[in-house]
Amino acid sequence: MNIDELPFKIGMQYENWEFDLDIIETEKYDKYRYNKNDLHILLGLAIQDVFLTFDLDILFRIEITLEPNENLNQLKKSLNEVFVKHGLEVANCKTNSSDSKSEFNITWRDGKNILILINDIKTNSLNLYINNEKY
Repeated sequence: MNIDELPFKIGMQYENWEFDLDIIETEKYDKYRYNKNDLHILLGLAIQDVFLTFDLDILFRIEITLEPNENLNQLKKSLNEVFVKHGLEVANCKTNSSDSKSEFNITWRDGKNILILINDIKTNSLNLYINNEKY
């Protein structure tokens, strides 16, 4: 599955998924875990978890935790090519490498939304955030 095929779109209403969500926190915004087990693979990587964050019932953040694999540098290169092809600009790219492991944080922008990919080798996690730029 590609990012364009995700059922979640920034700006959509809470009611679209209200029966498929478990509340996580409600301090400033309402954050939910997506519990409908229908998303398995994104960009060739296994999906571990999906979180949706709403402000006044409007979706403004999608957080997807992916299972990292050995080809993260290839994934980073492929994603950059795809996003640039779709008109997203690379706004920030930070990479720290040690031994054979690579930690990176890449941000793309399209004018309304920000897409951030973070690989954290300390926690062995790969997180993809899709955010409305005003948040």
